[in-house]
Amino acid sequence: MAFGFVISRFGLFLRVLPGAATVSSPLGSERLGLAFAVFGCLLAIFGVWRFYSTTRNLTKDQFRPSAASNLIVGVATSLLGIAVVLSLLKIM
Repeated sequence: MAFGFVISRFGLFLRVLPGAATVSSPLGSERLGLAFAVFGCLLAIFGVWRFYSTTRNLTKDQFRPSAASNLIVGVATSLLGIAVVLSLLKIM
């Protein structure tokens, strides 16, 4: 969530700089920042749900690790990171 805020505010900082009128990003730092903030909120909710689910399954001695949720979170994080890199490359 904090990373999303930083990305969004960095775009505002770039617009205030002299000569920043030529800088434009099709994705927009505000949208990328918002995406990271929303993603962070969703991850927090998912983490709480996962914690209680795992605790419940451990108590019942029925825990089975799942790689699917870790893979989904990893891919989503990578895609957002790639979007940030592409946005920065278009700014330079």
